[in-house]
Amino acid sequence: YQNDEFSRFLGTHKMLGPSLLACTMAKYGADTVSVYLPEGLWYDVHSHAAITSPGEWHSQQPLFRDGLFMLPLYAKAGAIIPEMETPENLLSVDGTRGEAGHEGRVQPAGNATDLCLRVFDGAEGGFTLYEDDGATTAYLQGKVRVTPLSLSLGRVESGANATSQVSTLTIAKATGTYAEAPKVRDTRITFVSQDSVRLVTLDGKPLPRVASPEALAALEGTEFGWAVRRSELGQGQAVLVKTGVLPVARAKTVVFEKE
Repeated sequence: YQNDEFSRFLGTHKMLGPSLLACTMAKYGADTVSVYLPEGLWYDVHSHAAITSPGEWHSQQPLFRDGLFMLPLYAKAGAIIPEMETPENLLSVDGTRGEAGHEGRVQPAGNATDLCLRVFDGAEGGFTLYEDDGATTAYLQGKVRVTPLSLSLGRVESGANATSQVSTLTIAKATGTYAEAPKVRDTRITFVSQDSVRLVTLDGKPLPRVASPEALAALEGTEFGWAVRRSELGQGQAVLVKTGVLPVARAKTVVFEKE
């Protein structure tokens, strides 16, 4: 935001790549903080609440959510953020195994081979995912897998003389490989939007809507579906999608049709 004069003096604000903005706080006893959001549509990553900012300060942003200290974190519309399940052998700084809290967890099921994406609606965007074995320097010899991801916006016919807004997530076929790279994987998507979604399709075929996020989490293997999750921390909501286990060499198109 080189053309935003306020952004030049924001020493406590940090961009994590082009799409995530975090605000730090080190004042003892503080429980809120003022955050400056540049012009555009942003989402509170913790609550999924949407904020349209003309380029202004937003005061009284909470530092604690349900008693847990959480620095403010915002995602730009169009952001595609890869995530992963917590490995069984990953320990917290106190030596215990913790889970990502609240909305920080993509979905309450899955494993480390799943492709987990959090997608923020409202603008077009893209991300290129690079993966390697996570243990050696074989990536220097080209042992990597590359998966292009993109989000586009459009409209489709939804009935007589009617159209609906759609957002299309395209997961291109993966290229390259590395030692023990999975050839098939499940894809789990958290789609965050201001708009309600009435239909989700995978490669042109409607996915069944299940009753709850818990029911979606209970699906296994090649089973697929979608559900809506209301945020526990605010007014936001997200659509959760499970595509089922599919080959990584196959491109996939997930379309979210809005009400």
